[in-house]
Amino acid sequence: MSGTQRLLVVLAFNLALVAGLVIAGVTAHSLAVLAAGTDYLLDAAAVAVALLAVRLSAGQARSARPAARPRRASPRSSTADGC
Repeated sequence: MSGTQRLLVVLAFNLALVAGLVIAGVTAHSLAVLAAGTDYLLDAAAVAVALLAVRLSAGQARSARPAARPRRASPRSSTADGC
């Protein structure tokens, strides 16, 4: 199983937990359970961002960005990194 497939499985589990917790929280009138559902929703959003990063990093290299590397940083940004 590849890393992308694992992330998709984790995303599916997180979204299933969100749905279950929201249903349970609304049914039980429990704000704490709804908060837990919100926490899992944010976890799912983080996994979605990771999936987006994996897909963007797997893109083809272009002539403007050979080997899919960013352009060279200016000396000012290098100085700011050192601070």
